[in-house]
Amino acid sequence: MTETTKKGAGLAITGFILGILALVFCWCPILNWILAILGVIFGLIGLFINRLKGLALIGVIAAVAAICIWKFYYVPKIQNAAGDLFKEVLENVDKEKVNEAIQEAAEAVQEAAEAAPAES
Repeated sequence: MTETTKKGAGLAITGFILGILALVFCWCPILNWILAILGVIFGLIGLFINRLKGLALIGVIAAVAAICIWKFYYVPKIQNAAGDLFKEVLENVDKEKVNEAIQEAAEAVQEAAEAAPAES
């Protein structure tokens, strides 16, 4: 086995392991992206250097699948949860207090404008 083939085998195995770990941790956004991107990089390098391309290919596929799971499953769930939270916050706002605060701010701006010296 030549030195290049040994390096390619190590990169292919690394890409495979990182791709599988990306699938396992696809619910964790930062860790998922780090593992998936590294899995794709090492897997692709292992594909081009090594003759044994099975592990490298599986690693690349697993890493891309982890990215797709995150994008199409978890992101919409997070967006829906954030939207529901925003709706709840808006429903619980005391509109009278908001209107009073706006009125006070408008009065303060008016007083400041009257107190400011006129520019010549």
